[in-house]
Amino acid sequence: MRIAPWLCRLLLVVLFAATGALGDDKKTVSASIPATNAILEIKGPLVRLSERASESVGIRTEQGTVYTLVSNRMSSALFIDTNLLGKTLVLKGRVMLDRKSFEVTGNLRSQRDGKIHKLYYYCDICSIEGIDPGPCMCCRDPVHLVEE
Repeated sequence: MRIAPWLCRLLLVVLFAATGALGDDKKTVSASIPATNAILEIKGPLVRLSERASESVGIRTEQGTVYTLVSNRMSSALFIDTNLLGKTLVLKGRVMLDRKSFEVTGNLRSQRDGKIHKLYYYCDICSIEGIDPGPCMCCRDPVHLVEE
């Protein structure tokens, strides 16, 4: 007796669906460990992970987890500006595959006196907001950190 190929495929689909092998089983992800590549917000103080601040910095979450921050365009100020060390930051981004590092994908924000503040660097001469400390991209005068 020969079984039709479509019937075999149907039986395989039913078998996989019954065992949970198809699709993402999101219930198996632990609530304490965020899923990788999911955009989330973490909050905690910026901490130095090595003697040189520009080498390695991280964030200690309210749950006690310490994530090493990945250096990119959005997080460059966290590696350069030592004034940010110890500040309670609210970072938007994703946990990397190693589950020990965090990539910032959104604008920097801080929490002070129970309120969330936008962090940026501002040039008083050109009225330009930026995400990097250092000279203004227009006039080359120094910019200053604003917590708004």
